Amino acid sequence: MEVLSSVFIFFAGLWAGTINSVVGSGTLVTFPVLIALGFVPVTASISNAMGLVAGNAAGAWGYRKELAGRRNQLLRLLPASLLGGITGAYLLLHLPEVVFQYAAPALIVV
Repeated sequence: MEVLSSVFIFFAGLWAGTINSVVGSGTLVTFPVLIALGFVPVTASISNAMGLVAGNAAGAWGYRKELAGRRNQLLRLLPASLLGGITGAYLLLHLPEVVFQYAAPALIVV
C-alpha cells in the first residue's frame, strides 16, 4: 500500500472515530475513502467495521454517565442488534460480491 493511501486511511479513521463518538455515522467517511482507494466493497466494509471498534468503545466510555439508568432499554435493544449484526455478517460473507457492490451505496444513502 502506498504511503499516501495509508495517510488518507489514517486521517479518515481519526475523523470517523470522532464523528462516531458524537453522532455515530463515521462509516460515511471511512467506507467511501476505502472504496476510492480501490478496496473491494466487502473488504472495505469489514475493514471499516473492525477499524471503528475502538472509536465506538471510547465513545461508549465517554457517554457512560448518559447511559446510566438505561439498562432496561439497552437490554431490550440488544437482541435486535445481535440479530441484525449476525444476519448482516452472514449475508456479507455468503452473497456474491456484486450484490454488496449495489446494496452498500443504497444502504448508506438510506
